[in-house]
Amino acid sequence: MVILELSCQLLEFRRRFGLAGIGGHSKSDCERDAQGEKTMHRHPSISAECPFLSNEGWAAKLYQRKRMSCESFPLVGGGMDDGKGNDFRHTLPLVVVMLGADPLRRVTGVHLESVTRNILMPRYKLLIEYDGTAFVGWQRQDNGLSVQGVLEQAALRLCGRPTALYAAGRTDAGVHATGQVAHLDLDKDYGGDTVRNALNYHLKPHRVTVVAAEAVADDFHARFSATGRAYLYRILNRRAPPAIERGHVWWVPVALDAEAMNAGARRLLGHHDFTTFRASECQANSPMKTLDTLRVERRSDALEIVAEARSFLHHQVRNMVGTLKLAGEGKWSPDDVTRALEARDRARGGATAPACGLYLTGVSYT
Repeated sequence: MVILELSCQLLEFRRRFGLAGIGGHSKSDCERDAQGEKTMHRHPSISAECPFLSNEGWAAKLYQRKRMSCESFPLVGGGMDDGKGNDFRHTLPLVVVMLGADPLRRVTGVHLESVTRNILMPRYKLLIEYDGTAFVGWQRQDNGLSVQGVLEQAALRLCGRPTALYAAGRTDAGVHATGQVAHLDLDKDYGGDTVRNALNYHLKPHRVTVVAAEAVADDFHARFSATGRAYLYRILNRRAPPAIERGHVWWVPVALDAEAMNAGARRLLGHHDFTTFRASECQANSPMKTLDTLRVERRSDALEIVAEARSFLHHQVRNMVGTLKLAGEGKWSPDDVTRALEARDRARGGATAPACGLYLTGVSYT
């Protein structure tokens, strides 16, 4: 419960400040409060005055105002009067909970950001598509422009405060998405359409689009709540190189046999140790994954490879595609694919397919 979490944080305030509160109030101030004088406290870093509420009334108020936006929120007073003759001298110590909690942290050194988010900040789920060509990947990095970085900058322009985004999958440099999912916590309930439209306005001129935005429960997490992910890999299989689709397909001029590739793909389905198809820098705790779908479909002069699983290892899809290409060229049999899988050795698999052909197409949630 949010209230229990907050109460634990407040105990730290009591230990550090006792009943003297914050903002320079003296012991005599608190003694005067304890005698029943209704008081409004103001801290130099906090612009709004806040009435004191009882524990029960305060908890109810937090629940009722969960989706509201304001600069500061109700104070809970030790030694305070609620205006009805009730003395709360022995209740929770004085605390100000405000968005970001930055002024409070400067005064107290106590970190209340997670508590503030739970109480005040609505969470939004974003459906995102992007052209990954110009980006160093999803994740914010120091060496270039990232998808996460431009989205967070757009969110900053929307609400005026730094906001972190969390994605279902951290795509690599050059990888595209038509169904990436991310979440972020904003300072107030803007409404899904407003969030989508505002972010898209501030994302210009980057090739990133928020397709949809919706408010979700506070315990929703784009990555950890996901129960499935889907990827599409596109191969342009013709003698002529791409013009319009350059940077969005892997051009393979040698004819590929889609049925031979499907025969190899079937050997990879199910629960296996996918070390052979795992990048050396992969940070997953285990190479064990369950591959639900891996199929190859020919569409005119293009091949589309669909991969679906709860989660994937770093480079797993691209390494599987590189291996299936060998089968499509007639260089590998399905048994060769099995032997590569069982070897649990990256050197025994095919080459890593280029990033440009890979798309994150969907993330599922129960």
